[in-house]
Amino acid sequence: MSMSVVDLGTRFGTSIASFLHKSSTFFPNQSQLGTPDFECIGVDIDEIHRGDLEGRGYRFMCGDLRSHGFRESLPEADFYLVCNLLHHLRSPRDQSDVLCCALEKARRGVWFRAKSFEEDATSGEGVLISEGLRFCWSRDYSSYSISEITALVRETLPEASLRVEPAKRIRHTKDKRVVPADTKTDSFFYAAAMGPKVYMELPKPVVCEWDIFVENKIYETNTDKT
Repeated sequence: MSMSVVDLGTRFGTSIASFLHKSSTFFPNQSQLGTPDFECIGVDIDEIHRGDLEGRGYRFMCGDLRSHGFRESLPEADFYLVCNLLHHLRSPRDQSDVLCCALEKARRGVWFRAKSFEEDATSGEGVLISEGLRFCWSRDYSSYSISEITALVRETLPEASLRVEPAKRIRHTKDKRVVPADTKTDSFFYAAAMGPKVYMELPKPVVCEWDIFVENKIYETNTDKT
């Protein structure tokens, strides 16, 4: 069986490689279909990534996902991947348009991976703030919270199966994704020039990235009947 995958904001195709390695874990209901062959398309605004993608045996589409016309040109596929892309889009309207595009064009499922913009002091940035620290992206980028993403998913595909899981955690302040709270930077990595920070084990692990898996129950049911 052959299945198709479209990766939005693909860059070097890292998310495609992760999906191919873990697809049965990400979407366990699809494991009943055996081990499929995947036809993959990476989508990016930067033409420079074409060689990387085609060199790995993937197809490549170059275009701006903020453009309605370009989103309309994207093909339907069994799976859509939207990994660490939303915060780069900046505009809430663009973020919701891309989210809805993936949900509407994916026949079987969508894998979202999103930077954490959660502010709570249980497993979010609030744990860092209490130590005079923050996520390196939290002041220079913006994105939907997990609750906002899941609400949009439920509104767009009310019958779909939805699963939210922590993807990556920060356990100590030496982590390069942790910067002093008063730092002004758009870098995703800590550098000494940003000023000193205390190195310590965090009292609670902080979730820095979330995985959201959306599986289309309607398509799954139709497949079972064939």
